[in-house]
Amino acid sequence: MRAAAAHTVAAGLLIALWGAAAVAAEVRTMAVLPVEQVGVAGAMPLVNAVRQAAQKLPAARFRLLSPAHVARVPQRTPCERLCALDAGRALEADYVVTVRVSRAPTGLAGQLAMYHTRSNRQVASRQTAAGDLAGLLVALGASADRLFDALRPGGVQAAPAPTPRRVAVAPAVPPATVARPSPPAARPSPAPARPATPHRPTMAERAEIRRQQNVAQAAEDESDWFEFHLAARTDAVWGNGDMFTRYDSVFGAGVEAGFELFGVDLWADALIQGSGQYLFSANVGVDLDFGREVRFTLGLYTGPIFLLFPKQPVEPLELSPNQRTALQAAGISSSTLNALQKGYNDAAEQEAELNRLAAGWNIFRGRMAVEWFVAPVLALGAHGTLGYHYLLSGEDVAADIKYSAIQDVRRDQGLTAEQAQVLQEAVGAQRVDVENLGGLNFVGGVYLKLSL
Repeated sequence: MRAAAAHTVAAGLLIALWGAAAVAAEVRTMAVLPVEQVGVAGAMPLVNAVRQAAQKLPAARFRLLSPAHVARVPQRTPCERLCALDAGRALEADYVVTVRVSRAPTGLAGQLAMYHTRSNRQVASRQTAAGDLAGLLVALGASADRLFDALRPGGVQAAPAPTPRRVAVAPAVPPATVARPSPPAARPSPAPARPATPHRPTMAERAEIRRQQNVAQAAEDESDWFEFHLAARTDAVWGNGDMFTRYDSVFGAGVEAGFELFGVDLWADALIQGSGQYLFSANVGVDLDFGREVRFTLGLYTGPIFLLFPKQPVEPLELSPNQRTALQAAGISSSTLNALQKGYNDAAEQEAELNRLAAGWNIFRGRMAVEWFVAPVLALGAHGTLGYHYLLSGEDVAADIKYSAIQDVRRDQGLTAEQAQVLQEAVGAQRVDVENLGGLNFVGGVYLKLSL
């Protein structure tokens, strides 16, 4: 029943984490950067047309950052893709929109671009033109509506309309009675246009690109300085030794919590393996991450491990007649044997409590995980964790204590090795062999992880 309840609790925690993160994942923040003017004066109102178009997006899914909030991050001019992504990350915005206005042969030209800051990709872009600033204001608002279509359900970035080609229409044939006009003089065919020479960035532009790349990398590195996570897990557990075989099932469910600070990971987990059966561990180490929306992690850790089991019934010590005869022949009186038996039975309750626990240390623990971020803070993952441990059970500790006590009795009473062996077998005394404490443990499964 407790195992079923444990899985029910774990499932409830999975659903709760999913719901909490889904609420956070539903709302995306968007920042519209100040308009960038190239040789154009008085173009600042154009950004309001873009903001009005952004406000038409579903309020339940998108939140537009205020101009005062956007103004907290100084903007550079010119601001290309890396600069926009840099500003978007500084504003903690999911999407960032740039507005650029410049002179054109026919008047003014406006260019819009929208970027997704997490994936570093351009989502959509639009271009428009008008004869004056008032006309561009209307055209830019319509172009912004089409830009944000990419974020609406089923929205796909619309391809720019092709430029219509002029089709030569043959003049109507006049009646035979009317003199045909003479054809116009043939115009010389224009010389083929030379392909535009690709622009080679100047030294100053290359330096600016390198600066933007360094800033973007620094922003990504800073985001890894601190991270807190909470995960609901379901796992399979296996390990060397008799302690792991005491679990009712290799499958368990539980939670994991931890944080990363300046590249150092500290995390702990707790699993329920059955009725009154638990597995705990604490870990400290380092890891390497690869990827963003799908992330691979390799980590190496060390830390303590604990196994907890239900309390077992107490078995009182009853010396057989043959054991009493052999011990009395060694010079141990019957009253001493009775006192020894009573003392053992009095301590049996404490020994039963001690036998519930096994404690040890993972000398090293390697972990490999893959996570798929279904939302900025929510990931589905699978992991495999292999550790080499030294594990000491409470039963081993009790047996070693009894072994030491019998060796003291042997020296005081002058027992032979054979007589001491009889007493050891009677009380379950055994010396701990450190070489037998080492072994491997494995934990692997799936989880739902919330990262902040």
